[in-house]
Amino acid sequence: MFNEFFFQIEDYLVYCKTKGLSVKTIKSYEQSLRLFDLSKYVEYRDYVITNLLMDTGMRISECLFIKTEDIDLVKRVSFLPAQNTKGRKDRMVYFSNEMNLQDIDVGH
Repeated sequence: MFNEFFFQIEDYLVYCKTKGLSVKTIKSYEQSLRLFDLSKYVEYRDYVITNLLMDTGMRISECLFIKTEDIDLVKRVSFLPAQNTKGRKDRMVYFSNEMNLQDIDVGH
């Protein structure tokens, strides 16, 4: 199963190359994160949203509809109600410990 995942990635990279699409790398992602001025609320917010999207794989619309009461920082999970998901089903999205410690600061 793990090897199948890498073959899918390889197929995707080949597809992107044939279509002339650029593929972002981890290095370019990290470089782009450094462009945020974290001393400004709006940029800090965008930085957290960007990291949350990359960490969880949730859709932008799902992320934008998250409410404070939908987040459990102890269990590192966010509840996404059915009306905000593509499949119209409730779902739980887990985020990493690094995301929890570095980026989520409800009082910022």
